[in-house]
Amino acid sequence: MKTGFRGMQLALAAFIVPFMFVRSPALMLDGNITTIISVLITSMIGIYALAAGLVGYLVNSRINMVQRVLLLIAALLLMDPGFNTDVIGVIIFVAVFLIGKFFRKKVLSLEN
Repeated sequence: MKTGFRGMQLALAAFIVPFMFVRSPALMLDGNITTIISVLITSMIGIYALAAGLVGYLVNSRINMVQRVLLLIAALLLMDPGFNTDVIGVIIFVAVFLIGKFFRKKVLSLEN
């Protein structure tokens, strides 16, 4: 059961991608270049935030439940097409990332 639940957590991000294509035609490379680039970047950050929020790890560090919920909120905002939601989602993601970077419990440490 543990393996099944872990697999579901990891596969959920891939399951959501086709729905993102429907919501934003720019992911199918339909539109002008600036829109396509911004949508691709924010979608990739959103998928990363979703995976990190579901699994509980962000850049080799464990994250607590509050950070996980914030990452899931950021992921939903980033997957919704729109400038305002993208800005709010990126701000939340960067805040969680910086907090995790400076106040983290390291999982994989290369330091002696």
